[in-house]
Amino acid sequence: KGGESFEQVQKRAGEFIEELCGKRQYQESNVLITTHGAALAGILNHIRGGSIEEYWGIGVHKNCAVTILDVTDGIITLVEEGKIYYNM
Repeated sequence: KGGESFEQVQKRAGEFIEELCGKRQYQESNVLITTHGAALAGILNHIRGGSIEEYWGIGVHKNCAVTILDVTDGIITLVEEGKIYYNM
């Protein structure tokens, strides 16, 4: 009660990634973002243009999973999602 809705999280996360990707000082740079699963799902669903029903996509990524985005000419492309680089 009183927390953000998934629509609000997706809007906020989407605005964040769009603003970040539009900053000139980060072009030609690698940027590392760490976040929790709900914010990541909002970012990815925003990039995919998904509906709120598609918010969770493939589900919550495992801890420390890596998702790679590429931004070229203002277009954000999902390169790799939820990659695990460790063994348990």
